[in-house]
Amino acid sequence: KLLQEGEIEFAFCVHNPVIDADDTLEFGSTYEERYSIMARIGHPLLRRRRVTDRDLAACSWVVHDSIMTLGLLARHFERRDLPAPSWSISTLSLPLMVSLLSRSNLVALLPEDFTRPEVAASRLRRIVGHGIDVRGQAGIVLRRDAVISAATRELMAHLRAVCGETQRAAGRRGGASTTAEQPARSR
Repeated sequence: KLLQEGEIEFAFCVHNPVIDADDTLEFGSTYEERYSIMARIGHPLLRRRRVTDRDLAACSWVVHDSIMTLGLLARHFERRDLPAPSWSISTLSLPLMVSLLSRSNLVALLPEDFTRPEVAASRLRRIVGHGIDVRGQAGIVLRRDAVISAATRELMAHLRAVCGETQRAAGRRGGASTTAEQPARSR
């Protein structure tokens, strides 16, 4: 909204439907964000050799409070003739989601980049074996008709360079894939 009203020169965010719906905005991808189903170390699902979509449908979830996330997950389970999980808690706060996960048996779909410190500290773990694979483009959003200051152009160039290097480093670690063609998708 601040960008649309001209209060700020650009936004750095994950591609979303608001951008597509507003023809005055222009999105430039800087990297691909990969999302994973996460749970606390010690979660009962992590004792299983393989976790299925049916197992995830039976869980209580904390979800990012967006129509896009809820719709994506609901469609995923619906396509498999499974009931949508219980969305126990919804919030716009990623730190709150991580905190709730680490103290409960909830599961959540979270950006891998955001949870990397929690995984490294052995507080959270990625649940594998299911059919949910979500990736989304992140980048810079501008107003098409905006006059961009030199300082902003320099900051955006730096952001692009840092994102490019981070993406290359993640690829070397095996943590990220190549850029996707669609903003977000689910298998």
